[in-house]
Formats: sequence, structure tokens, C-alpha cells
Amino acid sequence: MTSEARSPKSALSRINNLSIGTKGTIVVAAPMAVGLISLISLFILLYQSEAQIKEESNKKEEFALANNIYQCSLDSVGSATTYALTKQEIYFENYEKTTKESEQIFSRLEKLLEDQPDRLKKLHRMQLLERELVRGFGTMMNLAREGETPADFLKIRGVKSHSQALARQFTEEIASFRDTTVTSNEGEAWRKQLAPILITIALLINLLAILLSVYFNRNITRRLNLVRDNAMLLAAGAPLHSQSTGQDEVAKLDTMFHRMAKSLHEATLRERALVDNALDVICSIDTSNRFTEVNSASREAWGYEASDLMGKRIVEIIAKEDVDATINTLKELADGKQLFGMENRIVKADGEIVQAFWSLHWSPEEKTYFCVIHDITERHEIERMKREFVAMVSHDLRSPLTSLQGTLSLLETTRFGELNDTGITMVKRADRDLARLIQLIDGLLDLEKIQAGKMILEKNTVDLLTVIERSVSSVSYLFEQKNIKVEIAENPVEVFADSSKLVQVVINLLSNASKFSPRNSTVSIFCEDFDSYAEIRIKDQGRGIPAAKLNSVFERFQQVEAKDHSEKGGKGLGLTICKAIVEAHGGTIGVESVEGEGSTFWLRIPQPE
Repeated sequence: MTSEARSPKSALSRINNLSIGTKGTIVVAAPMAVGLISLISLFILLYQSEAQIKEESNKKEEFALANNIYQCSLDSVGSATTYALTKQEIYFENYEKTTKESEQIFSRLEKLLEDQPDRLKKLHRMQLLERELVRGFGTMMNLAREGETPADFLKIRGVKSHSQALARQFTEEIASFRDTTVTSNEGEAWRKQLAPILITIALLINLLAILLSVYFNRNITRRLNLVRDNAMLLAAGAPLHSQSTGQDEVAKLDTMFHRMAKSLHEATLRERALVDNALDVICSIDTSNRFTEVNSASREAWGYEASDLMGKRIVEIIAKEDVDATINTLKELADGKQLFGMENRIVKADGEIVQAFWSLHWSPEEKTYFCVIHDITERHEIERMKREFVAMVSHDLRSPLTSLQGTLSLLETTRFGELNDTGITMVKRADRDLARLIQLIDGLLDLEKIQAGKMILEKNTVDLLTVIERSVSSVSYLFEQKNIKVEIAENPVEVFADSSKLVQVVINLLSNASKFSPRNSTVSIFCEDFDSYAEIRIKDQGRGIPAAKLNSVFERFQQVEAKDHSEKGGKGLGLTICKAIVEAHGGTIGVESVEGEGSTFWLRIPQPE
């Protein structure tokens, strides 16, 4: 009972396991197979009907020939008798003619009956009787020809009785032969039935094709509709229908869809967990500037519950001074302007003001702003402290140090009296340390000025070869101390840049080259003009830079080795300042180096279009 109940399901499952291509093949091949079998059967029936018709035709011919033989026999007997009575030659000729015709008919019958040995034997018996009968009448005709009267040759012993017996026997054989050649119209009946059979087969084939097409179409369409409904349910966030059974393409598609839905659900849960546990406020805002979604971080960040902010306009929590700028920024973003964020001040629930940075994304399809709001109050405070520190360094530290350096210079010139050798050494050491400290302060101030965007570039058409020569002249004493040879590839190249700032960059790179190049080595300088930029390359034969350090040499306070600070001097700000100056020109700076084989620093300044 259970097996029977399961059988339709198992059959359906087996069908669903077939690929769509296989189902299509079945829809086409099944009617074709039925049609082919039907055609073969029809050909067999047609062949049989043709054979039947041929057989019937042969029998008709046999019957007709048998009648002809009988007629010829009668004509022969009549002609022979008439000739015996009248002795007219025309009857004799007619007798011979009919006799010949009879023989010819027998020959035709023999050919027709070649594959029918029983009937052929009967034909031969009939032929022997006919010949014997004809022979008897022939004797009668010959006697008549010799002058005998009919009464005389009829009295010949046994002729009359023998002829009558032969005639009777021949007549019986002819009748028997004709009885066995009775024909029917079966072949013709078969032929007439072929047309309705063909029509019936064509209808059956079409009906089978339609039934298979409808079945497979409904099967596939129903399951595709199930996948479509699942897609709509997924979009609506509702539970999906049960998964399709089978192994065909539709079942695999539905399986993948369920897996995707599961992955999306898990991703949504993870995303929701991340959003709910994020420290930053994450929200969405409609075109009326009202909150439509807010995560729970708003409670910790601003003191507002997420439910309290839903439906509230953002201007209600933004400082009044920043409202107009905020609304205008949102409008510009919706109008297609490339904006990624904005800063404003937010009034917390307790009245406290916090600085906020809004990361913005506008969705034209959903007509919604998606925002991540960072609290940057601490960063603003650090920036303020940084500015105060820079101001302090600039005014309260650099000025006294400069004054102290001047005093040490006066001491060194014996302006305040003679110093012994130890005193002079100590003064020189203090002066050197002060110079390094002032240089560090100047570097910090320059770097802060550049990063604050306060560095002003005075751009003009500049010959890079002139920049290189000025830079080499400024640091030539460093190369002379170590007997380092400087080679300059003379190739005039002009750029639109700030000449003094480029000299500062090249001097810094040349100073590094002199520090790390061995004695009696060579430093090579190249400049070259490309289509979109001009390039300066400074190549030394120093120790090189380890691969692990190549990406960090341009960061502030970075040294290749820890001992470089004490042995080579410098505080690790030079390359950082070089990078800031080159990037302020819209260019790039980099280094190529293999440890133990020297380094090549390069900078590229874009050419004006």
C-alpha cells in the first residue's frame, strides 16, 4: 500500500531528475519513435497488401487463362468436328490456330505457377488431357482428309467413348483448376484502409507530442514559478517555499537560490549585529531629512534612544549655526555632486555639543541618504592641542633656542673672555646640539605648515638642470669631505613649479646620498622629460635599503637603522617633507633599492597640459 502510494512521487522525482535538455529530447524523440514504428508497420502492411494484390492479380490472370484454355478446347473440338463434316480448310486452320493458342496459354500459366508446385502438377495433368483430346480429334480430321466419312471414323473402336471420357475428364480438371483460383479483394480492402490508418497514426503522434509538451511545460513552468515566488518572498523578507526536488537545472537553480537566501539571511544577521553593536551612529534619512532608521549606538553617542529619533528631522539635533550648511550639503549630494562627507555639530540630549563627521551615500533608487556619523570631538581637541603646541614651539621654544645659539656663538668668539680648550669643546658641542634641535623644530614647523595647506607655491617655468646645479653647489662641501664624485647628465628639462621648493627637495636627497655613500664613490643625477611628467633621479652607491623598509622611508621619524640617528644625524623628517612638497606639486616620489647595491631616489613633477 505504501509502495503504491509512493510510486507516483518516485516517478515524478525520476522525471525531475532529468535535465531540461533531456526532457526536450523526450518531447521530440517520443513522437518521432512512435511515428517511426508506425511507418515501419505501415510499410509492412503496404508490402503485404501489395503482395496480396499481386497474388490476386495472378489468380485473376490464372482464372482468365484457364477459361481461355477451356474456350480454346471447345473451339478446337468444334473446328475439328465441323471440318470432318464439311472438309472446309478454314475450320482446319482454325483448329490449328486454337491448338497453338492453347499451348501458348499453357506456357504462360507454367510461368505464373512456378512457385506453386501443386497447382503446376494439376496444370500438367490438364495439359496432358488436352493434348490427348486434341490428338484424338486430330486423328479424326486426318481420317476425314483421307476420304473417310464421319460415320466411318466415329465407328472406329473406342474413339468416341475415349474422346468423351477425355472431354469429361478435361472439363473436370478445368473446373477444379478454376475453383482453386478463386480471387478475393482483400488486398484492395487493405489499400483502402491505409488512409484512415495513416490519419489515425498522425493524430496519435500529434496527441502524444502535445501531451508530452503540456506535461513537461507545466512541470518546468510550475517549478520556475516556485523559484520566482521565492525571489519575491526573499525580497519581502518572508519565509521561502520548500525546496524543489530533483536534479535538473530548475532544481539546481532553486537549490542555489535557497543557499543564497540562507547566506543573505546570515549576512543580514551579521550586518545587523555589526550595526547594532557599532560605536558610530548608523542611520538612513529620507528626502524630508527625517530619520527612517537608526542603530542603538545613538543612545551612547548622543543620549537619544533610536526609537526617539525615528521620524524626527535631523535639524532638531544639529547646532543652529550648522543647519543651513548641512541641508545644502545633502541637497548637493542628491543633485549628483561628488561628496563623501561633511562636518557639523550635534546637540546631545543633555545639551552638550559634539563635533561629528558624516560619511554620506545617496541612493537615487531608494531616495534615501545612508549615513555613518563619527564623533570627532576628540580629534578636534587633539588638533587644537596640536596647533597650540606648534605655536608654542614656534614662539616659546624656537626663539629662546635661537637666542641661546647666538650666545654660544659669542662665547666661541671670545666675546665674553677666553675659554680653555675644554670650554671651547663644550661650547662647540652645545652649539651643534642646538643647531640640530632648531633644525628639528624648523622641520616640524615646515611639515605642519604643508599639511595644514598653508604652504604657498610660487610656480614659474623652471629649468631642472639649474635646480640640480644649485642643489649640488649647496651641499658640495659634504661630497668633498668624503671625496665623492658627482656626475650630472646634462639634459635641459623645463617644468612649471616652485624653484626654491624643488631645490629644497633635491638638497635633502643629495644630503642623504652623501651620508650613506662610501668614500671615493659616485653619485649620479639624471633628469628626463616624458610626455606627462618630468623626472629627476639621484643614484648612489651606498648600502641600499632593505625591502621591508622601502614603503616606510618617507614616513616621519623613520630611520633605516636605529643607529643612523646618532651616527648620521637627522631626525627622520627630511624625506617626509620632500614627499609633502612633491605631492603639493601634484607629483610623486619614490625609491628603488637593492640592499648592498645602492639606492635610486626619484621624483616626478607633472607637466602642464
